[in-house]
Amino acid sequence: MAREFLNVILLVGIAGLTSGQQIDWEIVKRKPLDMFERYGNPAYEALKGLPRLLGENSGIRDEASPLEAVRGIYLPIANEELINPQCLEDVKNLMRVWNHPSVLNYIMTILHQNWPATLPDSWGVPGDGILNGNSILWGFQEECTAVVANVTKGFVVPFNATFRGKYCLVHVENTNSSLNYNPSPGSLQEKVYRDILNAPDYYYFGTCMPSSCGESDLVTSYNFSFKNTGWSLVDIRCQTADREYVEKSDGDIAFIVIVSLIWCTIVGAAILEFFVNWAKKPDIRKGPLKYWLVLSSYRSMSNIYKFVNKTNPDVINCLHGLRVMSMIWVTWCHSYSLFSKVTQNLKGLQNISNNVLDQIILNGSFSVDTFFFMSGLLAAYSVFREKTETGRVNWLMYYVHRILRLVPTIALTCFFMATVAKYTLAGPYGPYVESENLQPCREHWYMDVLLVSNFADDTSRCLPQSWYTAADSQLYLILPVILIPLMLNRKIGLIILSAVTVASFAIPCSLYAAFNLKPYLPFAIPEISPEETALNHDHMPWGRASPYFIGVWGGWLLSVYKDRRVKMPLWGVVLGWCVSATVSCLVLLGMAPYNTASAPTELPSGISVFYGGFSRGAWALSLLWVVFACQKGFGGPVNTFLGHACWLPMSRLSYSMFLISVPVQILSSGITMIPLYMNHLNKFIETCGYLFVGGLMATAMAITSEIPVLSLEKAIIPRPGRNVQDEPLKES
Repeated sequence: MAREFLNVILLVGIAGLTSGQQIDWEIVKRKPLDMFERYGNPAYEALKGLPRLLGENSGIRDEASPLEAVRGIYLPIANEELINPQCLEDVKNLMRVWNHPSVLNYIMTILHQNWPATLPDSWGVPGDGILNGNSILWGFQEECTAVVANVTKGFVVPFNATFRGKYCLVHVENTNSSLNYNPSPGSLQEKVYRDILNAPDYYYFGTCMPSSCGESDLVTSYNFSFKNTGWSLVDIRCQTADREYVEKSDGDIAFIVIVSLIWCTIVGAAILEFFVNWAKKPDIRKGPLKYWLVLSSYRSMSNIYKFVNKTNPDVINCLHGLRVMSMIWVTWCHSYSLFSKVTQNLKGLQNISNNVLDQIILNGSFSVDTFFFMSGLLAAYSVFREKTETGRVNWLMYYVHRILRLVPTIALTCFFMATVAKYTLAGPYGPYVESENLQPCREHWYMDVLLVSNFADDTSRCLPQSWYTAADSQLYLILPVILIPLMLNRKIGLIILSAVTVASFAIPCSLYAAFNLKPYLPFAIPEISPEETALNHDHMPWGRASPYFIGVWGGWLLSVYKDRRVKMPLWGVVLGWCVSATVSCLVLLGMAPYNTASAPTELPSGISVFYGGFSRGAWALSLLWVVFACQKGFGGPVNTFLGHACWLPMSRLSYSMFLISVPVQILSSGITMIPLYMNHLNKFIETCGYLFVGGLMATAMAITSEIPVLSLEKAIIPRPGRNVQDEPLKES
């Protein structure tokens, strides 16, 4: 009682001498703070979790002040030789506030500043589900960066605290490879021990410290504090409310200026188009202004969202549905993989990969093979159609059109990611997205624009999905070598196409056998490296050549039988659909015994070679039947569904959507403020959001670059045999 009475008297004296404001006696009579009494000092509470979890064994450094243990974990250590003086002084003042109830009470109840509580309350502390992979202990960044300490009054002991909160995300990992403990097999101790081994061997935890402290102060502190704990510091990323990396650069200004000029041009063209229609002066469309009118944003929007009900024999309608469904499938699968760094139940991912139907997600890469198949089919079909209608093929424009079709939109997306995309990164993981995704766009954007990014590693690729456009373009580059003989001499051409198709199956089989590669099985066998498989095979043109050349076969068949009526008995149609469905199901679901988290079976090398070499081509063969049957009248309800006009808008946006959807998801991980929980329902709902936002951004991108460029190409260089409705937006 005497001590409490003295604290009240001291507080009254301090408040009366320094504040000059009316004293609220009810506040002064209370104990320091109800919150601290009821819930405990947030700094004390933090000490109960993370230091013990990390095995921090240096103990309490000062028995008189147990809170000193937070230094070296959440705050820089007290070492004048290693830490900058202002940081040491601000941390010292923090400790003084927490250790002196009178000072604490004065700041929070008289000055109405809550930073002594909110600063430690924003620290990341261990929560539930550690053994389930909850290694992301972010805390609350916004609570930290909102801290403003402004105490300059004189106390009995001089006190000065003027700083802001600086949030830091710390990445540490366990360097101990094993524990020296061998419990009896089958015992309860062994079960607990195995559960402990399932705990994460790395952690991301958030801390908040005065803004006078820098990343180097924390690095020095952690290297000193963790040297005997078995943990090592991997990385630290700090940010304040006024982050330095959001300053406008020359590139940001250039992007804003260029995009603004483009929009002035396309909106101006739309205004001109309205004037032409209002004034009823169609002659303007035939003069020099026609090259401006084709850029009209209104016309582009009308072309995107126009529903065409009539059937055009030159348009393969079922591809619209296939394209959109594959785009949704890709986005859905990316919502699992691209958010692994911001997921609090990462080990719980295994719980959603135990059923056979989960293979739809685990084998989502076959959605990309659908695009390879459609790309080969449309490229061949367009060339044969041009040859039929004009008697020749303009091979120069074959390549020019490809460049104009792909490069401007890729360049615009890379430009966006390299510049203004950084303004969206407000979450704890934002600095990592900045360095891992945005910085490569500033340094290696040309790899994506030159369509060679599939030969680069992940750190040298701006857009993670750009390997597809690169591999697809490389196959497109060599396609005339196959199509020209086929047009000159069908027999020789078919022999060459057959040989290339056989090689497209043989090369993957050889690679799988020679390098002992495994299909992309993330949960089956721990020693499998998905990166190695992708680097040696999946991202290379020879790894995806089989579905592409199956598509070429489809383009040739559709051109040959374009004006022919194909007769097929009912049993043949039923057999074709049954075989197609069986093959696709075997490819998609057949690896379930080897690709589930619960008791996976080791994949034999023979099955690995067979499946790895033939699965992608087999998937394309099943699609070939679907397209051929739908186009020749054997599709029935499948053709009605896939060819419905409702797919048209998103189908036309598929390329822009393909480019922008992944950046939207990447940036979303940098915006996330708290770790996400992964399950199928959450991911389905998230995917709906990504598709909606991605669709809006894809629309803006399409009317900014994709459609104007192709419309201008068509106006300047007319190509007979190519002017088919929706055709410029179909090719992948």
